[in-house]
Amino acid sequence: MPRVQPALELTQVTEWSDGTARRMEDHLAAEEPLEIRIDGKPLTVTMRTPGNDEELAAGFLWTEGLIDSPSQIAEVRRLSPEGSLRDNIVSVELGNHSFDSEILQRNFFAASSCGICGKAS
Repeated sequence: MPRVQPALELTQVTEWSDGTARRMEDHLAAEEPLEIRIDGKPLTVTMRTPGNDEELAAGFLWTEGLIDSPSQIAEVRRLSPEGSLRDNIVSVELGNHSFDSEILQRNFFAASSCGICGKAS
């Protein structure tokens, strides 16, 4: 059974109100990297709020023009790096659809300052 990752994380924040600062707990939307692989080869890393990662990966392949139809996807599965508690890798196996893996050796544009988006792995 896949692990359910929280979309919210509880963290300590400093609230500033009427010239006074106080520490308190607050819920923040979680954001984590997701590596997308095609046929075992790293394609890209994107930041996302955990959840629906399989659908995100399939949609990414379609919007980038790497597939023309959902029927070209044979399997989508989540992977966990060894020793990790997070499922931050989605592996997509394509059926009869073929592609030139050298063409995939590119970086996708990502408007993010974290430095991880658009990298292959």
